[in-house]
Amino acid sequence: MAFEEFGEVLDIVNYGTDTQNDFAGMSDCAFAYVRDFKTEEMVEKLTAMLEFFRNTERVEPDKLKETYAKVDAMSDDMKEYYMRLLMDSEAIECFISLSKAYSDDLAEKIEKGKSALKAWKDVGKDENLRSKYVAMDKRVGEMDLTRTVAGTFSAQMKVIRGNQLAMADRIMSTIVNSIAAWKSRIAMTRSMEADADMRNAALTDSIEELLKLQREGNTYLNKA
Repeated sequence: MAFEEFGEVLDIVNYGTDTQNDFAGMSDCAFAYVRDFKTEEMVEKLTAMLEFFRNTERVEPDKLKETYAKVDAMSDDMKEYYMRLLMDSEAIECFISLSKAYSDDLAEKIEKGKSALKAWKDVGKDENLRSKYVAMDKRVGEMDLTRTVAGTFSAQMKVIRGNQLAMADRIMSTIVNSIAAWKSRIAMTRSMEADADMRNAALTDSIEELLKLQREGNTYLNKA
């Protein structure tokens, strides 16, 4: 098997470095992209929202509009986080695909390098072949290490993507269920309070009417 591309030792020293450099640049970009997402801030806001729902059983009538506006603002924040999580998961999927492509490319180069090593195994006293053999053996080891790192990178990215999708599901569940349930509960509480107020008002009117009749009756009796 001929290895014309490895005509000089320098060719071997640079063998596969383009793929390694591309992978290094991509992985740096991916980790920077992930670090840029304010996960702690999102979790704090989500927790604060759920705490608000648990601790707010009723709202004063004059505070209802203001409170609903506050909840809607919290909901809008969660929707933005949800969309960012979905976009991030898609970006991370691209990073994972790129990592696999680089890993596959390195695997081909490693295999070709190993074939060259086999062909150059019996170098004898040929110093040029000996130098090539040593250089290629070093490059194969370095590329294999990068390929291992690429595998670890992909595994980490898959875990991050899974966590982000799980968080996106939780946020959507909060938006669809928790917010709607809280508003429904508040509305029902207000309705019950309004009914009670109406009944109390009617009872008060009845009592006042009876007292009025009693006063009128006493006045009539006193005149008689």
